[in-house]
Amino acid sequence: MDTAFAQVGNYEKTNRNDGKINKYALMNGGRYGDAYCSWGAMYCHKQNGVNPKVDGRAVSWTFPKASIIRKYGKVVRNVPVRQGDVAIFYFAPNYHVEIVTNYNTQTQEFYTVGFNTWGRFENGKRRQGVWIHKRNKRNVIICNQLQFFWYEKDKVHRIATILNRLHASRLPEN
Repeated sequence: MDTAFAQVGNYEKTNRNDGKINKYALMNGGRYGDAYCSWGAMYCHKQNGVNPKVDGRAVSWTFPKASIIRKYGKVVRNVPVRQGDVAIFYFAPNYHVEIVTNYNTQTQEFYTVGFNTWGRFENGKRRQGVWIHKRNKRNVIICNQLQFFWYEKDKVHRIATILNRLHASRLPEN
């Protein structure tokens, strides 16, 4: 999460997927000017030794069925939504992913870091880049728990254990 939070405020030069935000796609095998919500999520995880089984398309985060914990707002697996999970949205005709920073169980609102999203105003114009958002559960098509994306089983167990400890100590339920 520290890596994702450190990216907040990075924005596009002309609101056309250009400028310094291209590092997310370029460091992961993408091209200059690519949409980068998925590349940004992949960048954050790879910077921390997590190798998700996804490609540059946001829809690719929806594939591993075992990882789905919420679908269209309904519980699929009785596992709490946690910091670092990936929320997948469908804004016709495109899919979009954001990294969950917090989930309020009472209001069922997600707080996320989103890459390739609209943020603050500058000189009267909205800037597209990396921003924090508040999302409602009905806007989230799928919420995935990331430990299921990792390759090596022993690494999954170790990292999941560490993440569970971090979640318990850093992330309030409400």
